This record gives sequence, structure tokens and C-alpha cells, in this order.
Amino acid sequence: MEIVYLSPAVNIPIGGIKVIYRHSEMLNRAGIASSVFHPEDAAFSCNWFEHNATIRSGKRKLFRKKHEMYEKTRFDPKTDFIVIPEVWANQIGSQCIQRNLRYGIFVQNGYMIHQGGKKNIALLNTVYEKADLILSISEDTTEVLKLSFPNLNSNKICRVIPNIADAFKSQYPPKKKIITYMPRKLTGHAEMIHFFLEQSLPEDWKLTAIDSKSEEEVVALLKESSIFLSFCEAEGFALPPIEAAMAGNLVIGYTGEGAKEYFKSPIFTEVHCGDLIDFIGRIKHMINQLQRIIGSQAYQEQLRNLSEYYSSETESRLLLEFGRRAQQIVNQVD
Repeated sequence: MEIVYLSPAVNIPIGGIKVIYRHSEMLNRAGIASSVFHPEDAAFSCNWFEHNATIRSGKRKLFRKKHEMYEKTRFDPKTDFIVIPEVWANQIGSQCIQRNLRYGIFVQNGYMIHQGGKKNIALLNTVYEKADLILSISEDTTEVLKLSFPNLNSNKICRVIPNIADAFKSQYPPKKKIITYMPRKLTGHAEMIHFFLEQSLPEDWKLTAIDSKSEEEVVALLKESSIFLSFCEAEGFALPPIEAAMAGNLVIGYTGEGAKEYFKSPIFTEVHCGDLIDFIGRIKHMINQLQRIIGSQAYQEQLRNLSEYYSSETESRLLLEFGRRAQQIVNQVD
């Protein structure tokens, strides 16, 4: 039996794709065969981060081109369990149903579920109803799933967590008076905050945008900085804020909803999306309170709890639960 994760063939820093690769790698290490397949390009492999994922290639493509199916790789209902991203639910889920393939849907962002249905919501309901398992990346995503499909069998939902590289959690050098942020999402908000801060930021502090960087460069910058600004909206989990926290930053900004399960004081300070005046005020307050907070017992305890829960051990345990369930489902195929 092999668990085949489908993934877009996109070679830019997108956390969801990295999560797919890491999950597949981890299942392989645990003895459950797994691979990553890119339906848009069977020869594709991400290179913006290092990985040891098995890339599946072959002869049947799952996407339709000009309404005709054409060969790119072959899947076997007796051995393969397909994991579909939520944005491809209808497009690929319907084909899995037609071919009697066992499949799960990996929902990394519940706020994109409707995109997987496009104009055919009835089909979307059928695809989720007939899915053998549904992977949910966060507590918020699970709630959105229940809201989207009130009749969904909740026993199908498998909670998983994203991979947080150990590099973020390792020892870091003395902190500098640097505030980092990622402007890729909500770019307009990031630009306005940058402008406002430049007018009143203490002279010994500086702002650094993290954009178009390799994973190693991101780790290095977050280990240097003291404060990270979170710009996200309608996210399934929001990985950068927790990576920044693991690297020793206090985090200020938006939860994107999905980050609410970990966005707690004293490490995290939530700002309501769009409240830029409050955002600036909280940054200034945090600069003044920085040393007191990171020296507190509450800070150390929260960081320890985050490291223990969002750990490779927890990730592995949850993935193994999913992997074993997928094995049982495939083994039931006649």
C-alpha cells in the first residue's frame, strides 16, 4: 500500500507544499510507503527547500485537458490511497470515485474549501461524503469542515499538524533589535505598517522584510530578530508566526483564524485584522516590554509547551494514526 500525496507543481515558498512533502517523508520513515505526485508535471520536484521525499512518476495524468483524459501515471485501487488538496476536491475527487480509488482530502485551509467545488457545490458535497478520510490541519479547520458539511461523518476527520523544522527550535545567537515580517500576504497592510513604523521606530531598531528567501535564510533571519509581525488572513493554520516564536521572537499581529489555537499571551499578541493603529501601538509597547517578557517564567513555560506539542513526535504520532487508517481502508478493497 502506498499513500500518494498530490501537490501543485509550484516552486516558490508555499508552506502548504512543504507540509505535504514533510508528511510524506515522515510516513516513509515510519515504514508506511508514501510518495508525492504532481499531476500538472510528473517530473517536477520542489527545490526551494531540502527534502528526501519520494517523487512518484508514471503514465497517467489525473487532470483533464480539452475534456480528454490522457496518460501520465497509473493508480491501483488495491494498493494506492490518494491524498487530494482541498482546492482540487471536485477536479480529482470525482475521478477517484469513477475509478474506485480510495482517497482522502487534505484540508490545509478550510477557507478554500469552496474553491475545490467551483460552480458544482452538489458534487463537492458528494466528494467529501465519499472521501474515506479527511485530514485537518487545525482546530479551526475542523470547525470550518463541520460548518461546510453539517452531515459529514466527523469520524472521518484525522487531525494532523504541520511540520516545524528543528532548525527553528535549536539554539540561536544573541538577539538583535530587529523586527521581521513576511510581506507576501496582505502586502498592503505590511507596506502601511512599515511606513508608520519608520516614522517613530527607535533609532537602534530596524525593520527587515523576509521575502524570496530560502528556508535556511528564513531561519537565520528569525533567529536574529526579536519581534515578528504576522500578516495573514483566512489561514488554515498560519505557519510563519509559530516558526518565528520557536526561533525566539515575540509575535504581534493577525491570527488568520487558524492560528488561534496557539496565539496566546505572553509570546503572541493578537491584533484584529485591519486595526493598523492598534497594531502600531502594540509593537511600541512590546519593544518597551521585550526584556521583561522573555525573562519571565510564563514565557519560558509557554515556549516549552509549544515545542512539546508542535513537535516531530506529535506530528509523527498523528500521521501514523492516519497512515494506519488508510492501510486498513485499502486492505478492505476486494
